[in-house]
Amino acid sequence: MKLLLLKYGEIGLKGKNRYFFESQLIENIKARLKDYQVEIISETGRIYVNYEDDLVPLIVKDTFGLVQVCLCEKVPLDLEALEEKIGQMLATYELAGMTFKIEARRTNKKYPMNSPELNSHLGSFVLKKFPQLRVDVHNPDFLIEVEVRNSFYVYFECHRALGGMPYGSSAKAVLLM
Repeated sequence: MKLLLLKYGEIGLKGKNRYFFESQLIENIKARLKDYQVEIISETGRIYVNYEDDLVPLIVKDTFGLVQVCLCEKVPLDLEALEEKIGQMLATYELAGMTFKIEARRTNKKYPMNSPELNSHLGSFVLKKFPQLRVDVHNPDFLIEVEVRNSFYVYFECHRALGGMPYGSSAKAVLLM
């Protein structure tokens, strides 16, 4: 199965009402994908969708409340496995003369490397494995993002979504205010 990482924006700022907005968003995603074989997993600040049909990312990105839909790979918390996965992912692209940046986010504070250390280590790995690439932290051609949670989630292909609030939440949102 393939994996999508879904990012939402202002829903995360809703404080005590956050659960309501997240639940509404997940219900909307389930409704949009009812005809497809998917598994939806919610984790703090993120929604993951395991899927098989290549239409799923196109359908999900047109869901109000989401800001980004990322094609993602899940890797065990093993640095060598992460390096191998990044190498496999990059090998499928034409990279000559391109620039990149690594951006790691470590929400799992038990992981021994902090975000800057992981950025540096993975950047060094990518430069050794793909010498045709260059680092550009201000305006890279592509961004390799790594989230450290209960596993590594690595992605560099993200698509903008519609943003806003989840469909069906605005009347209750006004009422809650």
